[in-house]
Amino acid sequence: MSEPISHPKRRFSRLAIAAITLIAVSFPLHFWRTQVDHGEANVVFTLLLSLGILFAWLSIVLNKSISIPAKLAATFLPWIFVLAGLWRYEFKGFDGELRPQFRLRSAASKAPSTADGKLSTDSNVSPASPFKNSLGEFNQFLGNNRTGIVDGVQLSEDWSQTPPKILWKKPIGPGWAGFAIKEDLAITLEEHDGADSVVALDRADGRVRWRTKLGGKHYDPMGGAGPMSTPTIVENRLWVQSSVGLVACLNLEDGKLLWSVDLLERAGIDDKDAQAVAEKAVTWGRSGSPLLDGDLVIVPFGGKPDASAGS
Repeated sequence: MSEPISHPKRRFSRLAIAAITLIAVSFPLHFWRTQVDHGEANVVFTLLLSLGILFAWLSIVLNKSISIPAKLAATFLPWIFVLAGLWRYEFKGFDGELRPQFRLRSAASKAPSTADGKLSTDSNVSPASPFKNSLGEFNQFLGNNRTGIVDGVQLSEDWSQTPPKILWKKPIGPGWAGFAIKEDLAITLEEHDGADSVVALDRADGRVRWRTKLGGKHYDPMGGAGPMSTPTIVENRLWVQSSVGLVACLNLEDGKLLWSVDLLERAGIDDKDAQAVAEKAVTWGRSGSPLLDGDLVIVPFGGKPDASAGS
């Protein structure tokens, strides 16, 4: 008894139908994604679209009724377009929603400069600022006045010819925190021994002057691990926020903890067993750097995920 043979036209038509179905499903998923994680939706969209294109290509290549030149064109033309695009555009990486980012290879980012070729700086200091605009100090997120400018510093615009000299290197734990600099201390946050910690390094040689454990830690496949905010320094005090919403004040000289506030607990998320609820409140990690205004310490608060009154 002979085995049934699949008819070639049916096989080709099934591939074509599968290709059309996958492509048709992928686009609504991409545009109707308001209720799901955008990064995950983009990954699924890319996979479905890629499978649809693969099935469409197979339906052409395996179809005996299509001429050889047409099959060769379907095989090589897409690669020619891809290579031409990569020749003109540079792949930078993925954004926070896992979308590929490209830029023109001819586009060169240049720092803003004045007419004489030197870097422009802004020496205006707000009278209300509690920070002393000392040269070489960087007392909070984006600098002394949150402008991203360090006054009085001149940098070469061509680091390929005159690169900055590396004075020292120091490995630290996972995290995305920036540095706050005061006198001889460079202070940041890191994950150390499985917990968010504040670490003060000596500016001269990078040795650890002190380290204070805050407790708690954060990890998300999309957001990474470790603390994400930048410390804030005013006079001899230091304010920080951990990745899980612990706001603390420390003594600048020795890192002694003066006080701390758990934002999740204040928001009513105090059930230690409800890990899923607590994690949803800090899905990407708390990254708000403390802002000092007189006697106030200002940070984003948030609230319960189901709070109808907002947060």
